[in-house]
Amino acid sequence: MAMVGKDALRRIDTATVKALEGRAPGGKIFSAFSNREREIIYERLKMIDGLVPSLFTFFRDIQYLKLCMDCLKRLLIVPKRESVYETLARTYSDKNQREGHVKIQITEDSFLDRAGTPADCVDLGIRQLVALAMRYYPAMPADPVKEGPVRIAPTKADPAVLRSLADLAYDLGFDTPQIRALKKYPSLRTARLDSSPLPPLYVT
Repeated sequence: MAMVGKDALRRIDTATVKALEGRAPGGKIFSAFSNREREIIYERLKMIDGLVPSLFTFFRDIQYLKLCMDCLKRLLIVPKRESVYETLARTYSDKNQREGHVKIQITEDSFLDRAGTPADCVDLGIRQLVALAMRYYPAMPADPVKEGPVRIAPTKADPAVLRSLADLAYDLGFDTPQIRALKKYPSLRTARLDSSPLPPLYVT
């Protein structure tokens, strides 16, 4: 904002903030600025590759990612002061893996091998588990924590989706008692989520 004066921030009104947050730049905004100043600001805004961030969208994103992490917590027990990523990394083994290669899921039931290190296997493996959680998190809600004498009936996780998550984790080299237990559930081959097409594999 230095290009349009030191007092630029004080001249930004609520309507401008509401018009910009969570949207691509554009439109009639910054009403307290001159036409020349608006042109300068608009050129700067066009440099933003994506949506304009805000605290509102930030906390929505955090909540979304928490739902995804809750799905992955079904695969293992996460100790205090350790992240899901760190705990998953510790559970990685070279089971089901080809030495010197990374396994990449390309469809729900098929994989490709690409050259890579064990560290690549861990990192890309966890990323692929996160991608699956992002596709199916509505079908894997966390178990409710009882608060007070009355518990509202929860939405139960779909056993077939949990099996799919466990299968992928095991195929990618992760192994825990929780993963082995989930692998005993029915698979998606015999119990599809519904009759609609599956969600896209890749998430952007």
